[in-house]
Amino acid sequence: MKKPNWKIWMFAGLLPLALTAVGQSDKSLLTIRQPAPPINVAAWVKGEPVTGFRPGRLYVMEFGFIQCPGCRVAIGHLSHLARTYGDRVDVVSVFIYENPKGTTGTAYIDRVARYINKLGDKVAYKVAVDDEAQTMAKTWYEPAARAASLGLPTAFVIDEGGQIVWIGLPGEVEPVLRDLLQKKFNPELAVAEKYVQSRAIFLIDFETQEKHYDAALKLCDSLLTIQPEQRWYVLKFKILLASDKEKAARYGRTLLEGVCREEESSLAGMAQAITAQSHLPAYRDFTTLNDLAIDATERAVRLSTSDNITAVLLGLQAKALANKGDRAAAARQQRQAIMHFQKDMLPGDDVAVGILGRMEDVLKKYEVGQEKKR
Repeated sequence: MKKPNWKIWMFAGLLPLALTAVGQSDKSLLTIRQPAPPINVAAWVKGEPVTGFRPGRLYVMEFGFIQCPGCRVAIGHLSHLARTYGDRVDVVSVFIYENPKGTTGTAYIDRVARYINKLGDKVAYKVAVDDEAQTMAKTWYEPAARAASLGLPTAFVIDEGGQIVWIGLPGEVEPVLRDLLQKKFNPELAVAEKYVQSRAIFLIDFETQEKHYDAALKLCDSLLTIQPEQRWYVLKFKILLASDKEKAARYGRTLLEGVCREEESSLAGMAQAITAQSHLPAYRDFTTLNDLAIDATERAVRLSTSDNITAVLLGLQAKALANKGDRAAAARQQRQAIMHFQKDMLPGDDVAVGILGRMEDVLKKYEVGQEKKR
């Protein structure tokens, strides 16, 4: 893990708060440096069961549910981890909250099994389903969520001694595993850095909302000094997008050809930020930004391993094409987005049905040459 720039943290007034947060402890909470709770599930629907944490082996325990969009996106991240680190790491996904309160029986287990079977080789890791009493949710996710205001999906990393050493988003797990395998991971430092980052992001958002763009950019550059990661480059792009669209277009192009070239989520973030402004005439008519969104999504589609992610990317591309006035091309890409989205749909998935309906409404507007009103 990169050595932190303590001077920046102290200057920002965040270091004392971060260290206080790391030191907090409560038996009703689940945090780092605590033993991983037992694994008590109703069924394993893919892979060999994991009944405990073997000494000398690392584990990733992810929690989510079928109708969670972010959980579907996490499938690609988890499969990548399993394929890349499977000789040293067990990757496990536990489906929770699949049985509404007051219901009994095992129908919910069969529903998860059908979902996982439909995905086939896209799921390269072990999958379990919580029991009827929702034991895994109550002993893992809920105590951790109380400690850190977590949503789903949430991933836990368990070290070779059976202790939790990291809790966060599945898409952020890989650097943690690399550092653990190289014997250079510091759990307390990781928590402190995440706390500082969240506070810095809050300040950046405040300065941006107040249109103090220079102050926001300086804070973002400080983040990049501490941790030169793609997400902070994209955050800087979004600040520029709010303040100077010409500079944003130039900076975005350097990201597309440079540090974000092979990072689909960053490319998608840039495209989403551009198209989110398309209700404003200045952005709808700014061809350079729309071209950037189209190129970014085109590259991200080639990198994508998930039909759901591909559907989102193609939808963003369609919107950028519509902004340029090419309704026919926008309609073609929107049809492709719908086709990819339908590949992962399951019968009875009301959330997915609602999303599909909205996608079809957008397609109709493209087909009749109308732009979506905002």
